[in-house]
Amino acid sequence: TQLHCEVAIKEYLPAEFAIRGSDRCSVTARSNETAEPFQHGLTRFLDEARVLAKFKNRHIVRVSDFMEANGTAYLVMDYEDGQPLTKLLKQRGGSLAETEIKNISIPILDGLKTVHDAGLLHRDIKPDNIYLRRDGPPVLLDFGAARQYTSNQTRGVTTIVTPGYAPFEQYQPHGELGAWTDLYALGATLYHCIWGEPPIDAVSRYAGATVDPSPPAVEVGGDRYSEVLLQTIDWMLRRQFDERPQSVDEVLPCIQGRAKPPVPQRAVDLQPVAQPHAPNAATAADPGATTIRRPPYESAREDIPRVGSGVNRRIGLVAGATIAILIGAGGTWWYVEDQKRAAEEVARAAQVEVEAARLAQAEADQKAAEEAAQQAQADADRKATEEAARLAQAEADRKAAAEAAQLTQAEAELKSTEEAARLAVAEAERKAAEEAAHLAQAEAESKSTEEAARLAVAEAERKAAEEAAQLAQVEAELKAAKESAKLAQAEAELKAAEEAARLAQAEAERKAAEEVARLAQAEAERKAAEEATRLAQAEAERKAAEEAAQLAQNEGKTEIAKLQQDDGSGDTTNKITGNVDEFLSAMMDDTSPPDAAAEIEAPAEQDSGAITQALADHTSTNLKELLRQAEYYFSTSDFVAPEGRNARTAYAKVLAVDANNQTALAGMNRIGMVYERAARIMLVEGRPDISRRIIERGLDAVPGHLGLLALQARLQTQ
Repeated sequence: TQLHCEVAIKEYLPAEFAIRGSDRCSVTARSNETAEPFQHGLTRFLDEARVLAKFKNRHIVRVSDFMEANGTAYLVMDYEDGQPLTKLLKQRGGSLAETEIKNISIPILDGLKTVHDAGLLHRDIKPDNIYLRRDGPPVLLDFGAARQYTSNQTRGVTTIVTPGYAPFEQYQPHGELGAWTDLYALGATLYHCIWGEPPIDAVSRYAGATVDPSPPAVEVGGDRYSEVLLQTIDWMLRRQFDERPQSVDEVLPCIQGRAKPPVPQRAVDLQPVAQPHAPNAATAADPGATTIRRPPYESAREDIPRVGSGVNRRIGLVAGATIAILIGAGGTWWYVEDQKRAAEEVARAAQVEVEAARLAQAEADQKAAEEAAQQAQADADRKATEEAARLAQAEADRKAAAEAAQLTQAEAELKSTEEAARLAVAEAERKAAEEAAHLAQAEAESKSTEEAARLAVAEAERKAAEEAAQLAQVEAELKAAKESAKLAQAEAELKAAEEAARLAQAEAERKAAEEVARLAQAEAERKAAEEATRLAQAEAERKAAEEAAQLAQNEGKTEIAKLQQDDGSGDTTNKITGNVDEFLSAMMDDTSPPDAAAEIEAPAEQDSGAITQALADHTSTNLKELLRQAEYYFSTSDFVAPEGRNARTAYAKVLAVDANNQTALAGMNRIGMVYERAARIMLVEGRPDISRRIIERGLDAVPGHLGLLALQARLQTQ
C-alpha cells in the first residue's frame, strides 16, 4: 500500500458459479444459469464485508476496506505475522498442553461471540483458520465461508465443509445451522489438539446408528487433561445439534473451568466403538475383530482387539448380557421381556447396518463430488496463481526493461564518451604517426632504416600503453558508479524498514498508553464512587444520631413539663417530687417481694420459662385475652411485677406465638418509654446515678429500646 503496510486481499470467485475472463483479471458467471446465484453471492459477500468491517474484536481478522472491481469484489484485511495452529500442532507432535488449549480457545470463543451476535456464522473453523500471532493472542481468519443466519430457522446455502470439523447439518442442503454449528467445529479443533487428529467425519458418525464410532475425548484424553475440559469437548461434539451448547455463553465457563457441562441425555452417544486398522498378528487370525485407535503421537501403537463388528456377534453379546442380568435378578417374567427387547435390538442393529451401507455410498458419492469441486477449485486457484505470477512477471519485466533502458542510456553516454576519447586518441596517434613518419623520413635520410623502424615501434607501444591505461580508468569509474547505485538502493530499503518498525513501535506505545489511561480512569471512578458512598452513609448516620438526640431531649422536656403542670391540688414542686418518689418506689424498691425483685434484675431469664410455656401452648392461647390482660396491667402500672401478672410478661407471651404482632410490639415499646421518661426526669433533677440504674432496668425489661440506648449513650459522653 502507499503507507508501506502489508495487507491480505481476498477475491470473491466461487468456482462453481464463476470463471476468470480472457483478460485474466475480470470475473464472469459460468453461464446464464449461474448468473443469478453468482450475483446473489456477490451481494451477500459485500453485505458480510460491511458487517466484518465493523468488528472491533482483536480476535477476529480486521477488514480495513472492501471494493468492487473487475466484475467481482475484494476484501482488504490486515496481514497477521505468525503461524497457523496446524503448524504448531506439527511442531508439538500432534497435541498441546491444557494451558495452551485454553489460551487458544478462550480468545477464539470471545471473537466467535462477536460474530454470532452480529448474526453471522463462520462455518469453516479448523486449525488452518486459527492463526497464532507472533506477539499477541490468536486470531480467527478466513471468513470466506461466513453466512448470515437466523436462530431456529433453516435456509439453503452453498455446502462448504471440511471433513472432520463440519457437523452433520452442514452437509445437508437445508440443514439447521446456528451457533452450535461453529461450536462443533471448534470442539473438533480442540479434539485434534488432544488426540493428534480430528474426530471421524460427521456423516460416518451420524449414519443413523445409536453408537458413536468416534472415541470420546474423555477416553482418548486419559489423565493428561482435566475431566471438565474433556467433557466439554464431548459436549461440543454431540451428534444432535440440539444436544450441543447453543451459544458461546454456555460453553465458555466450562472451558475456563468455572462450570461443568451438563450430563448427556443419550448415554449411548458416549459409547465408543473401535475403528479398523491395518491387520497385525492379533487381527489377522480374526478378520471380524477391530482395534482401538491410539493417538498418532504415541510411539507404541499396539493394536488391542475389542468387540467384533458382525451382526451375529452383537446378537450373542446382547443375549449373553441379558441372560446374565436375568439370572442375577431371578425373575422369569423379566427374562421374557428382556428377550423381546433383545430381539428388537437385533432388528434395529440390522436396520443400522443397511442404513450405514446406504450412507457410506452417499458419502462416497459426496466425496467424489467434493473431490471434483476441489479439483475445479484447485485448477481455478492454479490458474489464478499463474495469472498473478504472469502479471508479477510482466511487472518485473517492465521494471527490468526500464532499468535496462536506463543502463543502456548510461552505457550509450559512456560509449559516446569513450568513442570521443578513442577518436581523439586515434587522431593524436594519426598525427603522431604522421609526425613520426616525417621524423622517420628525415631520420631515414640521415640514418639507417632499421633505427627508424625501432623508434616507430617503441613510440607505438608507448601510445598503446597510454590508451590501455585510459580505458582501464574509464571501466573503473563505470563499475564505481554501478556500485554506488546499489548502495543507494540498499540504504533506501533499510531506511524504509526502519521507518516501518518505528511506526509499529509508536502505534504499540500509543495503544499501551490508552489502555493505562483507561484503567486509571476506571480505578479513579471506582474510588470516587466508594468515597461518595462512604460520605453519604456517614452523613446519614450523623443526621440520624442528631435527630435521635434531639427527639430524646424534646421528649424529656415534654415529660417534665407535663409532670410540673399545676392542677390546683397543692405546691407544684412537692407534686413532682411525690410523683417521682412514688414511681421509683414502684420500679426500683429494694424491699419489693423477692419475686418482683428477681423479675426486675433478670427478666430475660425468668421470662424464658413463660415464653417456652407460651410456645408449647400457642395453639390454645387466646391472644386477645393476653393483650387485654397486658393493657390492664399497664393501666395499673404493673409493668414488670408482680411475677406472672404484669404487662411485660403478657406481651412476651403474645410475641412468643406471633413475633410480628404489632400491638404487642407497641406495648413493649411503651414499657421502654416509661423507663425512658423516668430516667429523663432523674437526669433533669440532677440525679444521674439513679437515671443510669433506671436505664439498665429498662434495657433488661425491653432489650434494644432505641430511646433508652440513645439516652445511655448521652450519659456516657457526660
